Amino acid sequence: MKKGTLSQVMLSLLLILFLSNCTKSALDNNLMTHSNLKSDTKNIERKFNILNKTYIVPDDSTFWQVQLSKIIENNNWLERNNLQLISYEYLKDINSVEELTALKNSIGNLFPSYVDQNNFKIQEAPKFKNEFRPYLDTIISSTKSAISKKLSKHREVSYFKQGDLGAVRLKWSYNGNMIYTTCIVSREKGIIYDNFLYFICYKNTNVKRLGGIPSLLKMSEGGDIPDGGSPVSFTDDEGGMWENLFGMTVFECYIHVEVTGKAVVGAHSIQTKAITGHTYNANYNSAIGFSGEARVESISFKTGTNGHFQYAWGYCFKFAGSATLGWDGVSFSVPTGASEGHAGGSYVGPDALH
Repeated sequence: MKKGTLSQVMLSLLLILFLSNCTKSALDNNLMTHSNLKSDTKNIERKFNILNKTYIVPDDSTFWQVQLSKIIENNNWLERNNLQLISYEYLKDINSVEELTALKNSIGNLFPSYVDQNNFKIQEAPKFKNEFRPYLDTIISSTKSAISKKLSKHREVSYFKQGDLGAVRLKWSYNGNMIYTTCIVSREKGIIYDNFLYFICYKNTNVKRLGGIPSLLKMSEGGDIPDGGSPVSFTDDEGGMWENLFGMTVFECYIHVEVTGKAVVGAHSIQTKAITGHTYNANYNSAIGFSGEARVESISFKTGTNGHFQYAWGYCFKFAGSATLGWDGVSFSVPTGASEGHAGGSYVGPDALH
């Protein structure tokens, strides 16, 4: 090969390498420019629940965009209250604590207000916006150090981190009119807060039972208990888990009642049942901005073949205020304005044990 030809080949190879590096650099810069749309974290679980359905976020998709798209797909549930999420528009990155503070200050006064369980209306609530502001500052803190150790365990708690937060405008249709809300999103965690998405909630019917509640054995003598026999029991489990529109658990409660006894088969195959004891307990947890309560009370109890256990239970939760069950000594009542609540009870005799 001639010396001039070799030089030309070398120059061509160098030019190709240079152009390749320039192209890669341009692509990298372009990806950095649009980095607000993608989540690259490997530590956050990339799945969420919406209306009793679980969705997996693909690695090449944006967490919050997938969430909003699925909410739009499930508009039929919101339409029962004449509300629809129509579309969304990414507004900007939140690049400083000052921008985050300004954005929180600009969030509007429209909130859902529950008329009764599962039915709400959208209305202006400037008083609630002011009351809720401290909670909002907790949900999205200015710095990680400002979050207490206790609150840091909450899934809903976030903090300002450079390159993570962004603002999205949501377009809604309510009773035929167009309204807009401001949604704060995170590259890592998805949707963080919106007046509607945070407070509109539903019961997750896939959760059958919540555990982790210590039961207290309660016993009281008062009737004949036959010798021997096989164990029998009566169990009542109440409560459940409620989530908001982007899958965050806002309230969960578990009420457990168990009446124990034994059954003895006597002459002529006649079975005699006797109550020997009972346990009951309740537990609940609420997300930031929500309050709730779950209770179970013993009204009367007696052991033996003529024994019984009478009890009452209740649970409720709401946002914008305190949720407290009413109690008249015999039964519970759910307060007006609760997002969800139920009350009941039972009189359990020996024949109810199996």
